[in-house]
Amino acid sequence: MNLNEIYKPIKKDLEMVEVEFKRQLSSEDEFIAEINGHLIGTSGKRIRPALVLLSAKMVNGRLVTKEIINLAAAIELIHTATLIHDDIIDESDLRRKKKTLNSKWGNDISVLVGDYLYSKAFSLLSGLDDHRVLCSLSVTTNGMCEGELFQLHRRYKMNITMDEYLEIIRKKTASLMASCCECGAFMGKADKRGVKLLKDFGMNFGMAFQIVDDCLDIIGDERRLGKSIGSDASKGKLTLPLIYLKNSLPNKEWKRLQEMFSSSNGTNISVIKEAAKKYKAIDYCIEKVKGYVSAAEENLMRLEDSPERKSLIELVHYSVNRKS
Repeated sequence: MNLNEIYKPIKKDLEMVEVEFKRQLSSEDEFIAEINGHLIGTSGKRIRPALVLLSAKMVNGRLVTKEIINLAAAIELIHTATLIHDDIIDESDLRRKKKTLNSKWGNDISVLVGDYLYSKAFSLLSGLDDHRVLCSLSVTTNGMCEGELFQLHRRYKMNITMDEYLEIIRKKTASLMASCCECGAFMGKADKRGVKLLKDFGMNFGMAFQIVDDCLDIIGDERRLGKSIGSDASKGKLTLPLIYLKNSLPNKEWKRLQEMFSSSNGTNISVIKEAAKKYKAIDYCIEKVKGYVSAAEENLMRLEDSPERKSLIELVHYSVNRKS
């Protein structure tokens, strides 16, 4: 199933989100308009706005208000800001098959553009009636920054544990997806049980999503992904498949790989890919992903059946089975 089919219950709503997103990025300044045009031209799959809309419609009889549209647009602005900052940190050249902001305009401008998007997002959020939304996203963005700082502090260090890795991805990725669902539930006037189940669903989905992303950074096809691969390893970030290799490889082979993480002199991704295949690191990660997917489905199955619930389940499977 493709995204158009999955997004069918929210097709018109997503179109309104896109209009609002572009409106937020409009500017009379020619230079800012050029940069914002580049951002609009590198649009992603809009998974996070979709989570907001599907969660809200699932619990409120499928009515979408202007406030829900603004919430979804604000979250996409936050997500876009995090990608810009990630590209700066990782020194990435490609994002969605196009040049990153930092490779096109440099780090100084890119940092400010990311901050600019954050300010736009929170201006939108400040106009919402439900204060719980602003609280949720404030806590989430703080956590995202903490997760990034913790990961950066541990670069090129071999003693990162599985639990530490899971905490990093919970804060960096899964928490925003959880907040999308939680805030959508808030705006849809869900009861406490519905809010918690949707938030837990988003967290489990986000954990599975990031583990798949970390695997694709090793075994993905750069042309299909539309972004640079091997950036985690080249920047000394131990992700789940790499942690598994650390715990599974014979001493001699691990020392060979360890040399690649001991400095920022560069990494031979083909060597890591070969080891991941030989020692079934990706198979191990897939089993972990299946566990999170199963938990996410269980969260949703405890809620009333609807086209939106079906779309959320299909969105999870689409995302974790992606090759790009």
